[in-house]
Amino acid sequence: MVKKGKIAFLLLLILFTTGCWDMHDIEEMDFISGVAFDEPDAKVIAEQRAKLEEPEFFTPRYTITYLSPIPSTLTQEGGGQKAYDTKSVTAVSPYEAERQMMTRSPRQLAFSHTDLVLIGEKVFENPKKIKEIMDYLQRNQRFNWNVLVGVVDGKAGDAFNIESPSIKNPVWYLTDIMRNKPLSSKVADVTISQMAVDMGKDGTMGLPKVIIAKNELKVEGAAVIKDFAIKGYITGNQSRDVMFLKGTIKGGNILINYQGFPIPYTIVNAKVKKDLKVTEEGLQLTYRIFSEGQLDEGMLGQEFLNDKIIKSIESKLEKELTNDCMNTIQSLQRDYQADIIYAGDYIEKYHPDVWKQIKDNWDEVFSQMDFRVETNISIRRAGVLK
Repeated sequence: MVKKGKIAFLLLLILFTTGCWDMHDIEEMDFISGVAFDEPDAKVIAEQRAKLEEPEFFTPRYTITYLSPIPSTLTQEGGGQKAYDTKSVTAVSPYEAERQMMTRSPRQLAFSHTDLVLIGEKVFENPKKIKEIMDYLQRNQRFNWNVLVGVVDGKAGDAFNIESPSIKNPVWYLTDIMRNKPLSSKVADVTISQMAVDMGKDGTMGLPKVIIAKNELKVEGAAVIKDFAIKGYITGNQSRDVMFLKGTIKGGNILINYQGFPIPYTIVNAKVKKDLKVTEEGLQLTYRIFSEGQLDEGMLGQEFLNDKIIKSIESKLEKELTNDCMNTIQSLQRDYQADIIYAGDYIEKYHPDVWKQIKDNWDEVFSQMDFRVETNISIRRAGVLK
């Protein structure tokens, strides 16, 4: 019995000392922070084909840029050394791009720390490619579903190769902006998970717009996606309106002119309720927006603590937000015929009988639908100087 016990103990000891079977040395890994998808450049393709024995078989469909931090710079302060590295490949598919990377680097690509995926606007000219990219991101279990996604007004790879002394790492810079929703109402953050849900049905959603300027990156507004193609762009204020209507806004402000003074209302919280009515004229969908916030700024010598004045400012804010949201809805109906404000989702979930009657021609119904917006704003604190 004692002998059997010793044998069992030794067997268990072996199990605990074998280690992790799929463990990789950290020095063997290339931790990718960001991935950018672009249309391949015709000139680059021609140069590569000229070097091949059978150029007719070289038909790349993507240029994919990978950004990874340089480990040795992460613990250094200053020094002027570039903190990240970028590599670009042209390939027929995202998986083929990974295989090509293996022939150019001894290190294995690791996506467990990937924070950002950018897609160049030209890629959206081919909806089939967008579907392929979405399939790649969803099926690839090495990607975290909280990876942020954005559309670049231009080439996505250029955002990773920007040279600016104020941008230590373009991926960290952009993701910090996108996640700054409590402070900015003009910037949305969309994850791979949200993209899969919102865009998975009919290819319709809004994606954050990344703008490349000289030595500068900016995130503001959104690309309106329909049928997996870009139909146009909305402004930062319109993006704010969309987030109010979707119930996803987390902060930011609304600027109004009150008696000649610019007054910013800071959004502390907000929610939206929807109400559908079937009338003789058709469907009427009302968005009721409720928001609480505060006035963080004022004008020296002006009294904004009076209840009557507070009510007057609230009324001005409500009118401003109502008009803005209505104008944004009408633009989505008229210019894009794209429901990125969850109207169809609401009807499908809470009014399934109505949805069955309209789902086959929802685009037409949406573009002609009677939308209403009601707002209720409460100022809970007026931190101004008298």
